Amino acid sequence: MLLQQCQYEEKGLSLSKQVALILAELSSILKKNNEEILNQIEIKVSVGIQILPEIAKLNALQLLCENLVKCYFPNHHALPSLSGQTTSRYYTSAEPELNLIRQSLQCFIFEVANIKNIEVLSFDNQEKSKRISQNIIALLEEEAKFKTIKNSFVGAEYIEKMSDEIAQQSWTLFQEIENKGGFEAFVNSGEVELWIAKDNAKEIALYKEKKKTLVSVNKYITKENGKQYFIEKEL
Repeated sequence: MLLQQCQYEEKGLSLSKQVALILAELSSILKKNNEEILNQIEIKVSVGIQILPEIAKLNALQLLCENLVKCYFPNHHALPSLSGQTTSRYYTSAEPELNLIRQSLQCFIFEVANIKNIEVLSFDNQEKSKRISQNIIALLEEEAKFKTIKNSFVGAEYIEKMSDEIAQQSWTLFQEIENKGGFEAFVNSGEVELWIAKDNAKEIALYKEKKKTLVSVNKYITKENGKQYFIEKEL
C-alpha cells in the first residue's frame, strides 16, 4: 500500500502541510485495519532543494509517524517503510546539466535522513543522463560511505529545533483535518487544492521577486532554452 507524499512536494505545498496530509492518510488506513497492515505500507516522499528544512521535514515525518502508530497500536513496534523519489519541480530547461546537481542535493538529503530506497527521476530521455542520475546514489553510498551512516543529524541543534517546529505545526494541521472528518472528507471538500494553490502561488511570487533563486532562470542567466518545466514556465 503506497502513500504518495511526492505529489504534494511536486505541487508546491508547504513542508508542514505535506507532513500533515501524510499523517491524515496514514491515520485513515490505521483506523480500518489491525497492526498487520503496518508491514504493507510504504510512504514515498520527495524533497526540494533547501537542504536543512527538508532534512527537518523528513525527521518530523518519521517522528510523527512513529507517534501516530503508537496511538493506534501501543504494543506494536513495526512502522511503515519510507522511500524517496526526486522531484522535477525545480528542474530547468536552461542549462539542464544543473538538474544533475539538483538531483544530487535531493539524494544527499535522503541519505542524511536515513532514507535509502531512492528513485532518481531522469531529467531527459538521454541514456547518458539516465546513467549519471542513477550513479548519484552509488557515489553517495559507496564512495562517500553514506551507506553506513545513520541519523547523522542527531545532536545538530538547528535541525532538531526546526524538526520540532515542523512537527508541531504538522500535528496541529493533522488534528484540524481529523476534526473535519478525516483525510477523505478533507480531500473531497476541496481544501487540499486550496492549500496547494495558495502555497504554490506564494513560492512562485518569491521567485518572481528574486527572494528565492532558481539558477539560470531568475538569476545567473546565461541563455534561454525554451521553458519546459513547472516553475520556469511561471516566471
